[in-house]
Amino acid sequence: QMCIRDRLSNSFDQLRLGATKYADGKEKLSVFEEKEAKGKEILVPLTTSVFIPGTLDNVDRVMFEVGASYSVEDTIPKAKAFYERRVDEIKKNMTLLSKIIEGKSKQREDVLLAIQEIVIKIQQQQQAMGGKQQQ
Repeated sequence: QMCIRDRLSNSFDQLRLGATKYADGKEKLSVFEEKEAKGKEILVPLTTSVFIPGTLDNVDRVMFEVGASYSVEDTIPKAKAFYERRVDEIKKNMTLLSKIIEGKSKQREDVLLAIQEIVIKIQQQQQAMGGKQQQ
């Protein structure tokens, strides 16, 4: 079973991957803003491991994913703005999640400390009882 801390850490890692994905997407759009972009030869992915050669023709508009396998066609500045907003949203969520993780870690430490104190008290009581029985 995964503990809460592990699940939160896993969520944090997923957010980091998402932020990287959107930041990379924004960076890749810069290729289309180059003056010599039109007519540039590129490899077009058909799958993650199959590509075909292609030539850039329309460099004014792009198709980009907006979530859950939905894509839209829009201008490059709007696509970049979308990616920037997504990165900002994810970073805010990462900050919130980081605070939650810190809080849960503190709670865990407090619980462990309380348990240790209880164990020490029980041991002291048992030793005191043992000392009385020997007399």
